[in-house]
Amino acid sequence: MGVGWRLSQESFLSGSDLFSNAMLRFGWGITGNQNIPNGRTVDLYGGENGDTFYDIGGTGSIQTGYRLQSLGNPDLKWEENKSVNLGFDVELKHRTNISVDVYNRTTDNLLFPPALPATAGVANPPYVNIGKMRNRGIEVSLGYNGTIGEGKLWNMNLTATHYNNEILQIDGVSTSFFGPIATRNQNAVINQVGQPIGSFFGLMANGYYTDSLDAAQCGTGDPLGKCWDDGARPGRIKFVDVNGDHHITAADRVVIGSPHPDLTAGLDLGLRWGQFDVSATFFGSFGNKIFDVQKYWYVFRVFDTNVRNDLLTNSATLDGQCNAVPPPPGSPTGTPGTYPCPGKLTNPGAKYPRVDVSDDFSKQYSSYYIEDGTYVRLRSLQIAYNVPAGWVRWIPAARIYVQAENLFTITGYEGLDPSLPAANIQGNSQEDLRDQYRGVDRGSYPSNRLISFGISTSF
Repeated sequence: MGVGWRLSQESFLSGSDLFSNAMLRFGWGITGNQNIPNGRTVDLYGGENGDTFYDIGGTGSIQTGYRLQSLGNPDLKWEENKSVNLGFDVELKHRTNISVDVYNRTTDNLLFPPALPATAGVANPPYVNIGKMRNRGIEVSLGYNGTIGEGKLWNMNLTATHYNNEILQIDGVSTSFFGPIATRNQNAVINQVGQPIGSFFGLMANGYYTDSLDAAQCGTGDPLGKCWDDGARPGRIKFVDVNGDHHITAADRVVIGSPHPDLTAGLDLGLRWGQFDVSATFFGSFGNKIFDVQKYWYVFRVFDTNVRNDLLTNSATLDGQCNAVPPPPGSPTGTPGTYPCPGKLTNPGAKYPRVDVSDDFSKQYSSYYIEDGTYVRLRSLQIAYNVPAGWVRWIPAARIYVQAENLFTITGYEGLDPSLPAANIQGNSQEDLRDQYRGVDRGSYPSNRLISFGISTSF
């Protein structure tokens, strides 16, 4: 349902020299979503080669077997999206256009296949209506058409969007569940009530331990600290003991970032001067975070992979030793070594923790993996010349152009490309899982820079 009020036709604005058009809009509605595989209200049976039958002898006479492949839910109903929108459109002196939209959308009875215990068998879980999520935001568009001197026309269109995503409810009992994909036995994504979908989850990094006492006391001077037993050492990443139990454990993990941007914006520019025209498109994303999984490999050298070229020169160093001493001869198998560690940290501002092949403590997923994903990119630039009719007798008109795509990117992100593509991820029941794995950089191929030349004409 939508209603509009054209203010520019009212008596108090109809004679305005400033407003050539003004309109106030309001919209409300409920839409449904049934974007799940067909037939999920009933149990589905089927079978495939190697699943319910296997003709090991190659006779071709083996009968196809069947098993329960997907559990159904006869009480399943549509997901509901309830939206409220307030908008305002203004045109000033036939040159400037301004449009503002504020919206609130609440999604209830989300369609989701929750994980089942292993005792339930191998059938895909049923889809159920569960959970509630809210999106609030504002979208602004500003356009302008003008002249620069004589014969020079230019135009500009700026769009900007801000939104806030929040999980309001899961099942009425649980307050969180992990994302669908773990990397090297760790999961960096959580869906938690009160937080955006696909939030990053891990320990809070707070510099490096400076010496043995600092490591033993959890970096806070805690006299009851036992973080040395957890793996804390001088030069390793210092983690925050969030729950105050004098240890660094998985219980200290918290939400450490969001892949959702605070602001996205696009800017289109155009200029026409005689037979020449120039157009450019910029795009920017601001405030979103990236979880750089690649640090697991190029900083901590899991599987002895390649590393960053400044790892040795920019790692934490000590002014003395801190090496494991093996147990005395004859000690029972598994007896840990001791760590005489008089060395103290000499460069607390180092980019990387101390190079230590035995450091399994620092590589735990934490805010150390989080980087700012803000960037501005020139997506497209085109310069063209419009050949006047008659220049070439057998060509009535032509346009010659050169175009560049992804010409440059301004960013502080150290990975290959801050503009990460959406992960092509589906669950076992073909559900779309992209929102639960956005902003995770596992080494995506960067956007190509493309320069092309062309001519368009007609005969």
